[in-house]
Amino acid sequence: MKFLIEIKRLFFKCINLFGYKVVGIKKIVKHNNLDSIIYYLLENNKFAGVGGGGRGKKTIFDIGANKGQSIERFKKIFDKYLIYSFEPNPYLFTELKKNYFFDKNIILLNFGLSNKTSIENFHIYKNDRISSFISADKKSKFYLSRSMPFGKKNFEKIIKVKLNKLDNFAKKYNIKNIDILKIDTQGLEDKVLRRIKKIT
Repeated sequence: MKFLIEIKRLFFKCINLFGYKVVGIKKIVKHNNLDSIIYYLLENNKFAGVGGGGRGKKTIFDIGANKGQSIERFKKIFDKYLIYSFEPNPYLFTELKKNYFFDKNIILLNFGLSNKTSIENFHIYKNDRISSFISADKKSKFYLSRSMPFGKKNFEKIIKVKLNKLDNFAKKYNIKNIDILKIDTQGLEDKVLRRIKKIT
């Protein structure tokens, strides 16, 4: 098993040397993605009575913004929006500022959300989609498959990052309704949700 993993790692390394990258292809299932779900909710008036109601201005929390993929999604779906975008990774946050700093309807925030206010270790990986406050198991198939294209050397970097509570932030900015709450925090989702009931 270890021999096969090493062979794959060398293969990916050789491919990278020529400026290419090997990625998997996921099967696309029609009407079974986040965009389709949101369109369905809109068409069936499921947002009525919440926040702006119907197609009114939406207050959106994008927790775990990464490179702004969800920001782009919500901009296409909604005509009127106010997006609070949280990204604790300082390198990705720099990219977000370059792309969205001048959009008055997008508020960029360089910290994470959880069920406590503290300073914690944040694990930054070269595969930035798996960066997290929770360290990945280096022996797991998940970790090995995602580190393979990059190699083990310097794949992980640990920094200190601020965490805040969802309700504390909402109270500070007088936010009483969240129409859409998108969370992608690589393991802290349950802790973020523990504070949602405290928003009135």
